[in-house]
Amino acid sequence: MSAALDRVLRWAVDPACREEIAGDLVELYARRRRRGGAAAARRNLWRDVASVCLRQSRLAAWARRRPIPAAAAALAAITLAALGLAPRAPAAPLHYTVNAADPAGVFTLEFEGTRIVGATMEGEPVELERLRQDALHLVIVGGDEGRDFEIAVKPEGGITWQPRSAPEHD
Repeated sequence: MSAALDRVLRWAVDPACREEIAGDLVELYARRRRRGGAAAARRNLWRDVASVCLRQSRLAAWARRRPIPAAAAALAAITLAALGLAPRAPAAPLHYTVNAADPAGVFTLEFEGTRIVGATMEGEPVELERLRQDALHLVIVGGDEGRDFEIAVKPEGGITWQPRSAPEHD
């Protein structure tokens, strides 16, 4: 999701339903992109965001009690977010280390923002050439009993992964 879209939703939509709405918008965008291309999907996404701001926003409820139209409230929310005046999501820390464990053992990942800069498995450093990262997808080549170990990096910091299996002993 784009930073501008995230700002609009953070500023205008009730926090209790924001995550569900954002997920629905992302799914709808992906479906439209597959069917009609990125440009059309992007235009429709912003139309959908304006619709959500009209129907689900804190400003819409306020506007119903005041003499200003709900459309003006939604437009104000979008404008403020586009100008960067809306609350922002916390950014990923500049430098941090994730310590994790699964049935195969412990591992650490060292990050600069969302970029991997080092790793260990069972306390042993992983060679940098075995670390492959594409946007928010990380692969440790051969890191799971000879298979590639895949890890998703969260934009706000942290990771998710499918646990590796415990090593088989002879």
